[in-house]
Amino acid sequence: MNWWDILKSAKGSSKVSSKRSSFDASKIKINVKDDESCVEKFNKIYDYINSEFKRIKESTSFKTDKTGETIDEQSSNVWTWFAFSDKDLRDASSGAGETYKIFAEMEYDNFRAKNEELACEQLKLLANAQANLNQNSQDARTWLPSYRRIYTYQYNPGSVDGGTIQMRFSIVDPKNHEYYRKKIQMKPSLKAELKKLVDSFDNLFKTVLQMAKDAVREKGL
Repeated sequence: MNWWDILKSAKGSSKVSSKRSSFDASKIKINVKDDESCVEKFNKIYDYINSEFKRIKESTSFKTDKTGETIDEQSSNVWTWFAFSDKDLRDASSGAGETYKIFAEMEYDNFRAKNEELACEQLKLLANAQANLNQNSQDARTWLPSYRRIYTYQYNPGSVDGGTIQMRFSIVDPKNHEYYRKKIQMKPSLKAELKKLVDSFDNLFKTVLQMAKDAVREKGL
């Protein structure tokens, strides 16, 4: 499965010349004031995650549970499963060992920023974060071995006041997950729907990191 790679920003220089003289424009520094604070920029990312997560849930044909969601103006705590049907969700939540009926999982625990200095530091952490595809030791036949993760939380007094982004999206291995293989034989369109879900979360992660990079550049951090 091909997952997105974060685009690297290109660097270059420009020169302007006239008949009389020439000069290297890259040596000229122009101070452009950005009136938007680090707190405002960080909280835009916080709001984007909540709104985009809601859009993804509402646009997918997969069924989702809502028992693990607490979203408000100050913090967001989400733990959501995606399954083929409401019955699969109930079976997976029953404690009867049927969690293999879950195809994807999204978790995030984010805090809105309040403190300007700490918010600037969090933006820099987020801009340098990675969201590469990782593998865990879970059985690929029955659970979710592949995941992306962003984690900027630092355990320091008051660090939450700078805002935090902690989120993780986990997905089945479509080649080895036994229940998924059974379901796509019954409903081939499920394969395209899973790809759509993965692409949507890929874009969410990519956009979050790009928003942080843009904020750091705009603030000159």
